[in-house]
Amino acid sequence: MGPLPTPRASAAGAVLAGKIYVAGGITNHGAVNALECYHPFTDVWSKCAPMLEPCAYAACASLGDYLYVMGGALKLDPIATVQRYHPRTNSWCRVASLPFPWFCMTACVHNSRIYLTGGASEGRTITDVRSYDPARDEWRLEPPLPVHVSGHSCVSLTVQHDVGVALAPATQLPVEMMNVNTQRKCIIQ
Repeated sequence: MGPLPTPRASAAGAVLAGKIYVAGGITNHGAVNALECYHPFTDVWSKCAPMLEPCAYAACASLGDYLYVMGGALKLDPIATVQRYHPRTNSWCRVASLPFPWFCMTACVHNSRIYLTGGASEGRTITDVRSYDPARDEWRLEPPLPVHVSGHSCVSLTVQHDVGVALAPATQLPVEMMNVNTQRKCIIQ
């Protein structure tokens, strides 16, 4: 894989239609609005339309035909903006904002919803979990995490026919799993 065309740190990324997208991030000059796409079959990076608003420390997820970049920060000031990218038209639009400025959270997709977990807002780490329904263009409050986390991972998985969202700091076990249908929590070791 060749180098990213716009070198930066604290970018967000997701896979959509077999391509890797890297959005936003920060350079020595501040947050950027760059979106770049890696084509693994040709080993080529291409520049896409720039985001509507620059951000670093955002969350990113793909759902349906779209890429979503959620929250993030300009310098260290969190933002609530949610930007949606359509690769077929190479264009961006805004969708329902986050309920509050939020950054350093993580995202995963389950049952046609995007889940955001943990992160930081107003200078502190938080336990919030929210889900986004693109059909309704709205955010819903979900049961909170048991601890304040930032710099963690979130995945959607199925364990013994029990669908849920697993949450954990990137280097920590055990992992907590929440069944999003029953709201029941369990520990995976």
